[in-house]
Amino acid sequence: MQHTPIESIPNLPAQLRHYTAGRRLYDSSSSPEARVYALSGGTRENARPDLFLKTAASGTLAHEARMDDTFHMLGIGPEVLEYLPGSES
Repeated sequence: MQHTPIESIPNLPAQLRHYTAGRRLYDSSSSPEARVYALSGGTRENARPDLFLKTAASGTLAHEARMDDTFHMLGIGPEVLEYLPGSES
């Protein structure tokens, strides 16, 4: 998985900005359809990410968010902390 260091996440909705506070930010995207950002609270430059933010065109992440909730309830996937439908989801 690539982790390209970045200074900020472009067009990040205000409701999600608190997740980036005090964390190192990396672009981990591997697809042109969605942007995936890895956020690390560690002090080392190569610290393991402890949170991921994903953005994509409106509606494209709705099914994924529902599936991720199901996987989390079954104990086999991470928790979805926020899902914001809109022009970017």
